[in-house]
Amino acid sequence: MPLFRSRVMPNFKFLLIANIILSAAVGGFLYFRGTEQEAILGALTTLIAFSPINFALSEALIFKRAARLVEALGVRMRSASALLRLGAVDTAAFSMNKMLTTGEYFITDLIPEGLTQAGLLSIAASAERGSKHPLGRKIFETAEARELKIDNATMFNEFEGNGVEALINGTTVRVGRAAWVQGEGVKISLELRTKIDQVAAKSKTPLVVGMGRTARGLIGLKDELDERAQIFLERLRFNGLETVLLTAEPKKKAQTMIKGLKIDTIRAELLPEDKAREIQLMQARGRVVLMISSDEKDLSAFEAADVSVLIADAGSKEKSTTDFEITDAGQFFELLPLASRTKKILRQNRRIALGIWVLLSPLIAKLLVDAGSVPMPPLLATVGLMLGAGLIIWNSQRLDGNEE
Repeated sequence: MPLFRSRVMPNFKFLLIANIILSAAVGGFLYFRGTEQEAILGALTTLIAFSPINFALSEALIFKRAARLVEALGVRMRSASALLRLGAVDTAAFSMNKMLTTGEYFITDLIPEGLTQAGLLSIAASAERGSKHPLGRKIFETAEARELKIDNATMFNEFEGNGVEALINGTTVRVGRAAWVQGEGVKISLELRTKIDQVAAKSKTPLVVGMGRTARGLIGLKDELDERAQIFLERLRFNGLETVLLTAEPKKKAQTMIKGLKIDTIRAELLPEDKAREIQLMQARGRVVLMISSDEKDLSAFEAADVSVLIADAGSKEKSTTDFEITDAGQFFELLPLASRTKKILRQNRRIALGIWVLLSPLIAKLLVDAGSVPMPPLLATVGLMLGAGLIIWNSQRLDGNEE
């Protein structure tokens, strides 16, 4: 996780140790210069006046109230400090599936070579039986709905971002991206390559089905653009965020699919680890990056980002490791102003705590010059400390409002 997190709050232990050392120094000075009673009063007054408790209070109160407001939105939050990082975000990176598209794939093309369409779908479904990817699940569910024969695999491997490999009746079957299938030693005919390009040109996802060392056809799947995508992007820009699309889809398909949508940057044909690398490059240019996705397989991108947001299915009981877990994009746009208010009010609280230190500094200086001229200095320091605490409590209550 980037270093931004380590700079979120003052080091309370350091402030406490510094306060104790300063109090001891004031007490020691007064002991050798005046009386033992003056030394005790001076040390106690300094300990109270420069106590870091208001710094701790300023954070504890605002985080507690923020956590309550986030919970009221129906959002799962890993830590309240994530709101501070969210308030500093200037770049929003997101995936395509369920962010710009509906996430509801359907099969549009079955192009076999040496098989029937039913045979091609049957063998692909047998390989995809154990897949968790939306494309693989759609192939399996479609074959099941058509009551096709689906064999059990004796071996199954899923290669994230590429495809699946399974052993079906003694034959290795691979279903996935053309480049990956070919890289595994499967020969793809020139005619099938042409069909792959044609399918991709129509904003569809072509998956090659290989049996042994030969490609036996391709399956085309399509996902429609979500009508709410334009609103999602406009709201990101309204909040001053640069937009970056990170997708595994080919660039031509992605550009065709999102034609008419305004996106600042498009990075295509990315594996999960490539998405993380793109985020790290943005951070190296000084950007504070948010990653928002509906795919838990974007784990490496989530971990690389300054703030991570997962859009999970409603009713999901599995807790993710992302900073925030929401059920729709609308909740995210309610989080953004809350994050801004949290950051703003916490900054004000710290200024109040620092102001009390400045206000009480003359009291300590007066003690060092003439300890006997200050009546009941610990009480005066306590009053100042309590004044700061009262102001911090009042200011923290403003988080419930909608002011920016």
